[in-house]
Amino acid sequence: MTGPVKFLLIAVACVTLFLGYSYHAGLWTLTEAGLSAASRTTPYWDFNNLWSGSKMVLAGDAHLLFDAEGYRARLREMAGADLPDHEWSYPPNILLIGAMLAQLPQLPAYLIWTFGTITAWFASVRLLKLPPLMTAAIVVSPAIIWNALYGQNGALTAALLLGGLALSDKRPWFAGVLFGLLTIKPHLGLLIPFILMAQGNWRAIIGAAVTVIAMVLLTGALFGFDLWLGFLTQTRPLMTSIMHAPWGEGYHANSATGFAFMRSLGAGIGAAYAAQAAVSLSCLIIAVALWRKAAQYDRTILIALTLCLVFLAAPYGYTYEMAGVSLACAVLFLRRPSLTYALPLALLWLWPLINHFSVQAVDVALTTPLVILLCVALTAELRRPKPASSPAPA
Repeated sequence: MTGPVKFLLIAVACVTLFLGYSYHAGLWTLTEAGLSAASRTTPYWDFNNLWSGSKMVLAGDAHLLFDAEGYRARLREMAGADLPDHEWSYPPNILLIGAMLAQLPQLPAYLIWTFGTITAWFASVRLLKLPPLMTAAIVVSPAIIWNALYGQNGALTAALLLGGLALSDKRPWFAGVLFGLLTIKPHLGLLIPFILMAQGNWRAIIGAAVTVIAMVLLTGALFGFDLWLGFLTQTRPLMTSIMHAPWGEGYHANSATGFAFMRSLGAGIGAAYAAQAAVSLSCLIIAVALWRKAAQYDRTILIALTLCLVFLAAPYGYTYEMAGVSLACAVLFLRRPSLTYALPLALLWLWPLINHFSVQAVDVALTTPLVILLCVALTAELRRPKPASSPAPA
């Protein structure tokens, strides 16, 4: 590794620490109204939904999850403050996690959620047997910092996806369970059934199917099957309306899909969906073709590329779900530690923390084109001979 590359790594680490500290310090600086100075909601941000929504269900008020105004009014009562609008956006099976957290006060629940999901991410990254320093960097990457800032579930869903891919050949039943659990964010698993069929991995498919059925039945038995009807008839259309909102809403600063990219260029709903469909179909074709011949490729590079393909294929996603992309940057850098690769990889590594600056400056959501370029580089690397020292995922 050359001197300029080492200097770049130090600079990137310093920028990550500085931005991460600044954002979180702002998040936990409270106004007189008890709201975060940075987010203008409570410092728990999106964790408000999981914790508060779960408490509503436990209190017998599950219907509020599907009544936007009633839900917001109850959130404000619970927070004791005039919160900005929040919406319940999750499928009911996430209540199997949320109901346990809702038994605790919000701060301990938030800390368990945040550090628990990061621990799950750490456990999944270890399966790739990367160098310890790189593993540590991935676990505290900008994507994870951004995910923690939002109180989001990106670390958990990335852990489930990475764990399932890494274990799919040696422990297919367990991999299937992880993929089944990933249905707490179903759009992030669009490619998984096709990848498993391309492998002929029927044990993982059965494991995933059984897990999904068990979660549906358990959720219905504990909280009522009407929640699933409400999710399909109320939550799903609500999230679609959020996607279709005219470009320029505050949350668009973190939008990270092909659909968002086209909307930011001024495309209409139909053209944006057509572009996203083309991206998703391309990702599907590439993933199936690669996993049919998985034994021919470096497994770690294949998994890293697949994490990026899954991210690109999702029609709905944000920069706090880029943990898998960050891992892919690290894996590629380990194989190509030159300044030519290090400069663009450093940009993409920092992207979750700086994307909103780009959107504010040029009003274009550039995440998808950047991740596509990363996929091209990973595909080229995939066809190179595997280094003799490169360990296989556990």
